[in-house]
Amino acid sequence: TYGAPRTGDATFVAAAEPLAHHRAVNNNDMIPSVPAPWMNARRSIWIPGFKAMFITNPVLGALIFVAGLVRVGGAPYQHHGTLHHFMLVPFNQKEMSSILWRPGCDSIEQAACTRALAKDGDLPYRDGWITQLMSLGDHSIPRAYIPLSWATLRRWQQTQETRGTLVTEREYALVDQALKTMRFKVEEKSRHMRYNQRDLTDADYLQADIELTRESDKLAHSLQRLERLRISHLSLADVYGSAAQSPALEIA
Repeated sequence: TYGAPRTGDATFVAAAEPLAHHRAVNNNDMIPSVPAPWMNARRSIWIPGFKAMFITNPVLGALIFVAGLVRVGGAPYQHHGTLHHFMLVPFNQKEMSSILWRPGCDSIEQAACTRALAKDGDLPYRDGWITQLMSLGDHSIPRAYIPLSWATLRRWQQTQETRGTLVTEREYALVDQALKTMRFKVEEKSRHMRYNQRDLTDADYLQADIELTRESDKLAHSLQRLERLRISHLSLADVYGSAAQSPALEIA
């Protein structure tokens, strides 16, 4: 599927786990963020403090945890399948690249990491969010997913032919730093909640803390996956799948 919304609740997702499903998600596609997974009382507990943390720094504010783009604090609605995320990596205003990978954590899927990489820290927080909300171009198959898929295929072909790696050193440095920043902020919020929460027996606070800890662990795993991409080389089968044995393909 391309840009699919959350498919159902935890019970449905668990029952459908045996089904093979590969989900391609564009970096700024808003549709996979709905239905909102945290539509419960926990939202009022952790959002206000988190918002104050990020809005004081426009660049880190772009992580948009407070906008509900990260599944922290409970998830009645969930995604099914293996995520393949198109992550844009902007080097400057005129130069960027795109990485298709499987990050394995909720923060990245919901565009937080891409926002952390953006070089637009001087833009107003609200304007940036409204622009993202109103623009549905990143959900378009002909305008977004087909061009990104074609660009990824060409990149993988060239990488296989030149025996390069899936992620360049320049891309690795930017994404690695963004992931580390995200993980630090998640852990900082968890510490802040534990320090300021008087009633540590409150079920909602305890669940939110569990979710934050879980997300921190997932971000750590994402860092490990990124490191593997940094040293990974592609075979013909990686690029073409079962068609790799076709006589039409030129064997390098």
